[in-house]
Amino acid sequence: MIPTGSGFPLKDEDDGRMTAVCLQHTSDGPVIKRDPQNRVRVTREPDPGELWRFTQSRLAWFENPPRGVRHLQLVHFMRSDLGDNQTESPTQGGLTPLGRDVIAECNRLGMVVDVAHGTLALVEGAARASRTPLILSHTNLASRRLDPFTRLISGDHGKLVASTGGVVGIWISPTFTSLAGYVDGVTRAVETLGVDHVGFGTDNSGFGQSRAVWTDYADFPLVVQLLRRKGFSATDVGKLVGGSYVRVFNQSMPASG
Repeated sequence: MIPTGSGFPLKDEDDGRMTAVCLQHTSDGPVIKRDPQNRVRVTREPDPGELWRFTQSRLAWFENPPRGVRHLQLVHFMRSDLGDNQTESPTQGGLTPLGRDVIAECNRLGMVVDVAHGTLALVEGAARASRTPLILSHTNLASRRLDPFTRLISGDHGKLVASTGGVVGIWISPTFTSLAGYVDGVTRAVETLGVDHVGFGTDNSGFGQSRAVWTDYADFPLVVQLLRRKGFSATDVGKLVGGSYVRVFNQSMPASG
């Protein structure tokens, strides 16, 4: 499982037979919310130093008990000096020079590079810049022409991540109305990208008034059962539910200087 399960209750990880739960922090959290059209937007400019202080407080908490940060997502909803995101008009040509420097530092420190929320141009730049496979932690492959400012990606976008040896996490977006539908989405992604390049990218606490489909780690065995019924072998299920992410994580670690 790719580490973006921000909406899940941690108390149920044992019931779901989870061996690891990774937590996430989004630095722009204080200044984003959903608008009446259910699109996440930046609602105000942060006060000077506000997001840095917010992040520092969260990182201090991450150090105990989660023991630090080993996975960095380059962009989110707020405009970033690292490059363009999918939900705002692109103005920086994809990945910026600073973004390339950040990827180089991630490679040096042994941190996973996550290109979720980034434009195709940003991912193209990241694929050239990174010495390790990329993760696109949470998205879905679009079944039709992409809408403006969508968080979905094209097959070519996903294949670019796969070409680095990386993994695309399939996200439980509002397009899925059941766990079986989610497993169908995972299956479609495997058909496009290959089983070695698909994982779970949960990141789901609901979407405005839309109820989350998967809200409890105790449902994890059910999702595994649904994958098996789809015809996935035990080996392939192991890759989808975390094995391929662990591979990328381990490939990122030896880059540590």
